[in-house]
Amino acid sequence: MDPITVTFAPFGNEYERFTLDAEIDLYCAERTVTPDPESKVKLYVERAVMRVNGSEVPHELTQAQLEEILADELEERAELAEENRKINERWAA
Repeated sequence: MDPITVTFAPFGNEYERFTLDAEIDLYCAERTVTPDPESKVKLYVERAVMRVNGSEVPHELTQAQLEEILADELEERAELAEENRKINERWAA
């Protein structure tokens, strides 16, 4: 499975003239919720690679933090997909 790339908003402050661009690639495995083949699939973060300003850096994120980042990203993508669907419906009408 291709990684899910999460890009964080650039951050810095008004006193220092710098910004950092950070992103993390989440390499996930699929796990079914129940043994039933029709069961929902849950993604589980197996590995994460973080980059700051394009350079790979070590991270100290816990598994729980990685899972939270993944959940937030998937929720945001679902919301954007729903917004796009509504826009497309309006254009089609």
